[in-house]
Amino acid sequence: PFVDSKRCPNDIVRRPMLWCRKSSQQLNAAELGQIFYAKVLAPLSTVICFFADDLGGLAAVAQILALWLLKVANSPSDLPPTANPRVLILIHWDSITTFNEQSATRQFMLELGRELEGANRSLRSKVIGKMKKSELDKLLASQFGGIRVIALPNSKCTSRSWRPLKSRIETDSYEMQNRRIDARVAFSTKHFKVLFNAVCEHFSSDIVDPFSFIRATRIQYPIPVEFGSHITEFLKKVDDTQLFTFAVPIIASALVFDSYPPGMHSKFELVSLTAVSNTVRISPYFSV
Repeated sequence: PFVDSKRCPNDIVRRPMLWCRKSSQQLNAAELGQIFYAKVLAPLSTVICFFADDLGGLAAVAQILALWLLKVANSPSDLPPTANPRVLILIHWDSITTFNEQSATRQFMLELGRELEGANRSLRSKVIGKMKKSELDKLLASQFGGIRVIALPNSKCTSRSWRPLKSRIETDSYEMQNRRIDARVAFSTKHFKVLFNAVCEHFSSDIVDPFSFIRATRIQYPIPVEFGSHITEFLKKVDDTQLFTFAVPIIASALVFDSYPPGMHSKFELVSLTAVSNTVRISPYFSV
């Protein structure tokens, strides 16, 4: 509803936002943008950078994050908390050598806490007093893998002065990607392309319920009604001594291979899937 179709390039898919029509609250472009960042881009990102000076300072960033945490409702996705993106807040500082990241981050968290208390009271008029630290920590973990305030070199600095900042962002991104690998939810470029389309489809119709990465991978291949009976028949043909060493890994492997949307398999994965199917004569639905 906010896009002029006459000016829309042919390769852009228009998705009317159904929830926006149903909502009695009229959203301006800035509010809509913040919800889009929180619900669509954040779940697919490893690091989110806020340039505080461009947004009006640290207090303005605190207001934005308070909106993300409270006003857009629920966690944006069903990713495990350890896989949530890290927030880096970049602020200009005259001399980086005098900048104390821990102190700056601590001060910002106090500011964010105040913003959350105010927003929480406006949403729940019965709430009185300060938000407990445990409540704040739980709220932050539901969307972010940590928040840090780091310094930006001033405009007079040489290009060499920017290298530590570049290295820092790359390091944080690499760390968050490793967390996603450990949690088995790391995204490749192919994953991103397919899942981003699925997130956009979800966002256009629903902003309250978290986006389910698991459901999204099974849109093209829904689990059949006979799934349970296929598993039972397969297990009947496996010796009890091989239940955990053979049957369980085979079932888990077939589930993983079968859960990728079209276009997400690599050539190696396709060859492996064929080999597994031929070896145990098991289809994606476990028909024996």
